[in-house]
Amino acid sequence: MANISFATGTLIIHADSDAIANRICDIIFDDIASNWEYGTFIDCRHSDDDREYENSCEANFTGYGRWTYLNNVESLANWIDSEFKTNPQLNKKDRAFLEAQKFVIEFFFNDEEEGNLYCAYCKATFTHKANTPLLNSEAETDWEEILDYESHATYKDDEEYSEEDSAVAVSS
Repeated sequence: MANISFATGTLIIHADSDAIANRICDIIFDDIASNWEYGTFIDCRHSDDDREYENSCEANFTGYGRWTYLNNVESLANWIDSEFKTNPQLNKKDRAFLEAQKFVIEFFFNDEEEGNLYCAYCKATFTHKANTPLLNSEAETDWEEILDYESHATYKDDEEYSEEDSAVAVSS
């Protein structure tokens, strides 16, 4: 049986407008991802005054992974696609909306697997190109294991990643 990991952090959805980014967040994280066995839950969205980037939706999240939450990001396109195929409560227009948009979802988080005293700072990026199937989306992941499990800090506070990994621009 796999150990369950627990992730806490921030996600940022970059799109062509705040409204589009928020709708993407509604569809993927409120309507779909919270239903999965290894779910992702939006704890709170940042207000317009608290956001760092324009044309974005920023939120704190928690999530559960099988071995590591990074697997969730790598599987995101397949899971969304499967959910639209098998869940009759989802609006098929939402799938068309997602596939029509270009967007990038950045995840910055701590991933902990307490059974093995594993903890890592993680960054993952999920990129979707406009007018392409969701299954064509790409995920990239990066992590740095923390050996001193008891004294870990948050990923965003880590100097090594702070400037170079901020805001991925959504370009045409």
